[in-house]
Amino acid sequence: GSSGLDPLAERGSDIAGTWLLRLFASPEAGMEALTAVGMLISAAQLVLPDLRRGYSGAFAFTLLWFCWHDVVVGGGRFMAYQMDTLLLDAAPLCILAASGFLPG
Repeated sequence: GSSGLDPLAERGSDIAGTWLLRLFASPEAGMEALTAVGMLISAAQLVLPDLRRGYSGAFAFTLLWFCWHDVVVGGGRFMAYQMDTLLLDAAPLCILAASGFLPG
């Protein structure tokens, strides 16, 4: 939050490096909104298998990737671990593989 160890509102350069988070008036509210959107998309993918394959799957996974990128950047040093960066780097190929666009 705004009174925490590493307030997001004071890290303007980090916010400027995001894709979706900079669209929100409050960075803290944006982090919560992106997390909620990610949870809703993931829940929809569990219920609706069509959101895991094809064009709709690629779109859903891409939205999740954008949300995760901004959560990692917004999380700063608390999210700056190697596994988070690895997930962001590997996500585009995983999106293609899961969506069925890569030959298999």
